[in-house]
Amino acid sequence: MEQHTTSLEEGMLYLCATPIGNLEDITLRVLRVLQEADVIYCEDTRNTLKLLRHFEIAKPLQSYHDHSPEARAQKIADDVRAGRQVALVSDAGMPVISDPGFDLVNLFRRENLPYTVLPGASASLTALVLSGIAADRFLFEGFLPRKHSERVQYLRTLRSERRKKKDLEARLALLDKERATAIIYESPHRLSATLDVFAKRWPERECAAVREITKRFEETVRGTTVSVRDHFNANAPRGEFVLILGGAVETETSAEDTLAQGLALAKSLIQEGASTNQAAKEAAQATGLSKRTIYQALLADQ
Repeated sequence: MEQHTTSLEEGMLYLCATPIGNLEDITLRVLRVLQEADVIYCEDTRNTLKLLRHFEIAKPLQSYHDHSPEARAQKIADDVRAGRQVALVSDAGMPVISDPGFDLVNLFRRENLPYTVLPGASASLTALVLSGIAADRFLFEGFLPRKHSERVQYLRTLRSERRKKKDLEARLALLDKERATAIIYESPHRLSATLDVFAKRWPERECAAVREITKRFEETVRGTTVSVRDHFNANAPRGEFVLILGGAVETETSAEDTLAQGLALAKSLIQEGASTNQAAKEAAQATGLSKRTIYQALLADQ
């Protein structure tokens, strides 16, 4: 059996996946690159130092995170131009994926500098497989917007090519008809509120909440959005979560059901502070009904 290895090249940026819980999940290739790199840039030097000490690796560490000044990215680029071998790691998982690194990769692309990716542990894919929910088609949503009004708007725009990243209702509305499984990251203090939105909007959809992935107390709670919500209403959530939301099931929707959905959405938007006119417009965009139909339904419902 032939064994192919790639030696470190001069002047290269290596984006290295690190364990998401269990340190045994680090790859041999990542360990080699960390051992041979001239410098390691990391999201939090304290966390990365623990990882390096565990594997008896001693290397210079420099911080690089979402709030790093642009000059830090330029410094990394200068290191590579100077022929240095540079590793980039996040606290856990893959850089760029809901972690720092996107702006740096774009800089390297623009300036035609060499970089490569060393694959490894992934919370999103691991949770998807653990969930047992269909994985033939899936989309990664990362963290939803924090404000409820932004969340509701965001989930509607998932259907739009010009979606607003911070608009939650738009993202939710996009998921209304999305048949692919969705992968969503959530913190413990916002989990209950998010699951409540899901349960009210899609009460019969499959759902799984996965926590402590690859760790001793790894847990996957499976069921419908309602049953998963009820579980965490009774059991305080702890740790970071990956939510797996099953896609919409294609059904014949009557005109009455569509109007009821549009009316409910419009009323929700009004409660969030939207005017009747704006709520009717956004509900019409989400359901495919005319703005006039929604507006008249709102007036009749008063």
